[in-house]
Amino acid sequence: MKRFSAGLVLMLLCTFSIFAQNKVITVSGRVVESDTKEPAAQATVQLLSLPDSAYAAGIASSNQGWFTLPKVKAGKYVLKVSYIGFRTKLVPVQLSANATDKKLGTITLDPDAVMLKEAVITAEAPQVVVKEDTLEYNSTAYRTPEGAMLEELVKKLPGAEIDDDGNVKINGKEVKKIMVDGKEFFGGDVKTGLKNLPVNMIDKLKTYDKKSDLARVTGIDDGEEETVLDLKVKKGMNQGWFGNASVAGGTEDRYGSNLMLNRFVDNSQFSLIGSANNVNDQGFSGGGGGPRFRNSNGLTATKMLGANFATQTEKLELGGSARYNFSDRDATSTNYSERFLQNGNSYSNSNSKGRNKNTNFNADFRLEWKPDTLTNIIFRPNVSYGKSNSYSISESGTFNGDPFNLVSNPNEFLNKIFWGSTDDPLEAIRVNASNSESKSEGQNLSANASLQVNRRLNNQGRNITFRGTFSYGDNDSEQFSESLTRYFDDNAKKEDDERKQYTTSPTKNYDYTAELTYSEPIARATFLQFRYKFQYKYSESDRSTYSLIPDADKGQDWFWNFGDGLPVGYEENKDRDLSKYAQYKYYNHDINAGLNIIREKYRLNFGVSLQPQNTRLDYKKAEVDTVVKRNVFNFAPNVDFRYRFSKVSQLRFTYRGRASQPSMENLLDVTDDSNPLNIRKGNPGLKPSFSHSMRLFYNTYNADKQRGMMAHANLNMTQNSITNATTYNQSTGGVTVKPENINGNWNAMGMFGFNTALRDKRFTINSFSRANYTNAVSYLFNDDTKINDKNTSTTLTFGENLNGTFRNDWSSSLPKANNSYFYASGSASAVLTEIFPKLKSKTFSFAKLRGSIARVGNDAGFDRLINSYSYGGLFRNDMAWFQGDAVRKNPNLKPETTISKEIGAEVRLLDGRLTADVTYYDKYTRDQIVESELSYLSNYQRVIINSGKISNKGWEISVSGVPVKVKNFEWKTIFNWSKNNSMVESLPEGIDKIQIGSGVYNVKSYAEVGKPYGAIYAKTFKRDAEGYILCQLDGSPKEGQDYEYLGCVQADWRGGWNNVFRLGNFSFSVMFDFQKGGKFFSQTSIQSSVDGQSVKSLEGRDADFFSRKILGESDEERYGFMRPQNANTPTANGQIYPDWGRPKGVVLPNCRYDEDVEGLAGQQVLGYCTPERYWMHYTSRDISRFIYDASYVKLREITVSYDLPKKWLRKTPFQTFRVAAVGRNIATLFANTPHGLDPQATSTTGNAQGFERGFNLPSATYGFDIKVSF
Repeated sequence: MKRFSAGLVLMLLCTFSIFAQNKVITVSGRVVESDTKEPAAQATVQLLSLPDSAYAAGIASSNQGWFTLPKVKAGKYVLKVSYIGFRTKLVPVQLSANATDKKLGTITLDPDAVMLKEAVITAEAPQVVVKEDTLEYNSTAYRTPEGAMLEELVKKLPGAEIDDDGNVKINGKEVKKIMVDGKEFFGGDVKTGLKNLPVNMIDKLKTYDKKSDLARVTGIDDGEEETVLDLKVKKGMNQGWFGNASVAGGTEDRYGSNLMLNRFVDNSQFSLIGSANNVNDQGFSGGGGGPRFRNSNGLTATKMLGANFATQTEKLELGGSARYNFSDRDATSTNYSERFLQNGNSYSNSNSKGRNKNTNFNADFRLEWKPDTLTNIIFRPNVSYGKSNSYSISESGTFNGDPFNLVSNPNEFLNKIFWGSTDDPLEAIRVNASNSESKSEGQNLSANASLQVNRRLNNQGRNITFRGTFSYGDNDSEQFSESLTRYFDDNAKKEDDERKQYTTSPTKNYDYTAELTYSEPIARATFLQFRYKFQYKYSESDRSTYSLIPDADKGQDWFWNFGDGLPVGYEENKDRDLSKYAQYKYYNHDINAGLNIIREKYRLNFGVSLQPQNTRLDYKKAEVDTVVKRNVFNFAPNVDFRYRFSKVSQLRFTYRGRASQPSMENLLDVTDDSNPLNIRKGNPGLKPSFSHSMRLFYNTYNADKQRGMMAHANLNMTQNSITNATTYNQSTGGVTVKPENINGNWNAMGMFGFNTALRDKRFTINSFSRANYTNAVSYLFNDDTKINDKNTSTTLTFGENLNGTFRNDWSSSLPKANNSYFYASGSASAVLTEIFPKLKSKTFSFAKLRGSIARVGNDAGFDRLINSYSYGGLFRNDMAWFQGDAVRKNPNLKPETTISKEIGAEVRLLDGRLTADVTYYDKYTRDQIVESELSYLSNYQRVIINSGKISNKGWEISVSGVPVKVKNFEWKTIFNWSKNNSMVESLPEGIDKIQIGSGVYNVKSYAEVGKPYGAIYAKTFKRDAEGYILCQLDGSPKEGQDYEYLGCVQADWRGGWNNVFRLGNFSFSVMFDFQKGGKFFSQTSIQSSVDGQSVKSLEGRDADFFSRKILGESDEERYGFMRPQNANTPTANGQIYPDWGRPKGVVLPNCRYDEDVEGLAGQQVLGYCTPERYWMHYTSRDISRFIYDASYVKLREITVSYDLPKKWLRKTPFQTFRVAAVGRNIATLFANTPHGLDPQATSTTGNAQGFERGFNLPSATYGFDIKVSF
């Protein structure tokens, strides 16, 4: 009877929970380094269940050290945190089903300094060691995330920087090649190496200036050295296969995959890499954008495959690679700019959309053969082929006033439909406007090869070398384009410029060189070196542009639209002003003589290169048909002096001078107006420029003290440098660009590095200081004097990296008066069934009460106190500009303080088959550090402040049970429920609310006193006192003046339900979770409505079309009445249109005319608004229609697993072996939103929450898990 009763109770509970969702728990916290308090980025965080330490969940920490583990079940666990360079930390964790959000606070990791028997102390590896002119970095001295690629390691090297395009500079010099154990990796391609070489294979990194093949063999400096990054592979990893692979899938058909397979054995290397994705990840250079290199905007799909090999014997060294690359980029961009002028500034706005597809294949090969000890032969061929297909459409406009003063989004009015219309709000300030559309196709083929043969004639240094090169290029492209440019200033005296064009641009080029070098010893360790090099270059381009606008005088009657084919007879419309033919022939003789002196303590190499050049240009454009010949004489001196104080200490000074001639086209007095808003002119008076480059380098190292020092100094200056002088035409809004010589451009860079071990050599201190000074001179057109004035901008930057293993207990990111905070916590629990044994029985098996209190502090993070300005570059290459911070810093910040209290109870019934857990918590945060929005009038976008006091109170309830448990079958079910009330208790004195986030169309999120955190405010339609919507004469609603409270992001409650079914060795689990309440704003919904792509925007289209196109009703009739002058019997307010009740577009219910509608104020709206006007221009007037309920029910996870029988594993090293198929984020079963909108696809981290922006989408994933234990 008792068993029957127990079973009945369990069945009733399971029936009750069938509509609920399994209680799962989120574990979160932060990982920091104990010595520096810096966040441990990408630390490995794993949750292991007790007692068998089975893997339960895992994740890598964020760049700020934060982690949130996937939802797990209640129970006892151990949190394992591992991080390279630090001791692994184990933290016991008790997860109760009544606490769905387990916060572990800050977890500190101690440095891993290994000691042997307390007698031998291991020293931390020095970060960098200088060996002659080579910098050698120790990879183990820099902590990187597990599984990181080379890029992550390079970012941490002193003096290294990676720009947005993936280019690497070390100590100011650009890295040109990446090598692995001295062998080129994919032809030395830097970006390929950065993104595909894993850090865990790298022992050391060396950076040095690698001489060219010619200079390396002959010893004659040809000035062609390049900075390389040479990676030394760890021992053991060059003796077999290794690699990695990943596959990912997501919603919206997003996918990503990467493969790298390597086989390194002694002197042989083979690598295979591949990638396919449509999430902007770039595997090879030239493959499109990427999050790592942040190459512009848009979405790029890439497919890449490549193979690389290198092998070496005593006499022969071979290497090569082949790569295929496809990219498909779809990009949309919006731009705003301001030009600063003497007589009023100019403003430019533009929109553009583009689609670009590129297919490329290239292959390279390298052979170095030493048939005997006196001969060296090097052969390097390579070939590449590419195809491209692109489409673009753009709109632009120039204004003599700030268009943002007139409309909130000027870019909505750039299309030509607004030019000159009565609906154009920017008419008064327009200078010019242009719309264009184009599509193009192209293909290119290039090949080149070099052969070098060197022969030593004796063992005293006499040698002779021949080197020959050849290259060929063939490019062909065609383009269709259509554009319309209009000038609005009467002073411009220009008509509309309409163009429809077809352009072909075939280009061919080839060049070859022959080079002979000879080195003759003239004294002991003294060599006289000669070199003669002849180079011939040929280039031919023939750009032909044809107008596709018919010419009636030629009898042409076609009408060409963009997208049509070529009309018959288009060849007769060749535009000579826009067509151009150019043929270059270039002859260069390079005669070099130098002296190389080598001594025990020093080495001196100096010489000069004399270069007579002859160039011929055949040029045809419009009325210009000319042949230009130029004979010039260049010279290039060079000096390289090295003094060796010891094997680990040296001084080096280099100087190189080089002349550069202006291009032949720049010397022609020809105007190129193919773009009427960007006209380019030549300058026959241009002079050649001459650059000076000087470098001083010193280094020393003391191995006993593990102390090193290095210093760099670089100076570069250019005489007669060529810059573009830009003249702005205020009437047309266009610019005219002309090259000019200018003097005064120079820059200097200094670097000082120092590292030393402390007395016990357990810890090291590393300092790396940098200083850069740039003097940039350009031309700025003076509109008053009509001449170019010199404009000089100077930039001085300092950088200091100082790190060590010393400890401090204050935060340097906070002001001195507020930089300390502390942690404290306490907890207590009582097991009632142990205190009162009589309570314990099979029915009531366990009861526990618990309580805790904790105080946690937090600092501000880096660079939050003081604002600064940075040099932004040159605007149009002639005017320097500086930019300030977008965020206003706060020098009086206080540390955050969070105090949390919690009480709870746990009960187990029916011999543990039914468990209930209840928790109540009360937590508040004081002085939370947030970024609040500021008015643009302040010159900042946001400000950092301490926000006051925010409280969180709530309940967490969990119920779990085993309804069925028989010999081979078991059913477990877990249900959880939580409710949180977040409230803003107080804000800084004098502030009622703080803006914490914003979306498009001025939707704002606030922390407001007396309201839940994350209150959403926006504007809605204007209404009268009775709640009626007020409209304009045409039936369009008017926007209210005040922001209204539209809801809060906070959910009413959340829950979950999980069921696990086990049959023999098979297990099946299904998990649901759900949420009730909460609001969010959907940018996807509003933008698709504005663009006419949502179901909602279909409203009124049929009625509007029938009214306007079928019946041809006038605007007055569509307004619902006829004006007095149109009526038979005029009245004061006009005669009502007889058919006013039939829909003629979009109508809003309960609408009245506003008070400013003459004669109709307060009356019912009779008219209908056109759908286009309503959705494009009035959608943002009522945001409430795009605020949605965030409730949902989701099928979160399904797992099917199988445990191999124990008897199968008896003769294997495995204790357990489980195979599972897993699907996560599978389906949304219910959502109170339009189809396609996910309530969870919102900003859920940081301050700005509740904004759905069409990205950040949860992804559905399917995969297999294999878990084994030994």
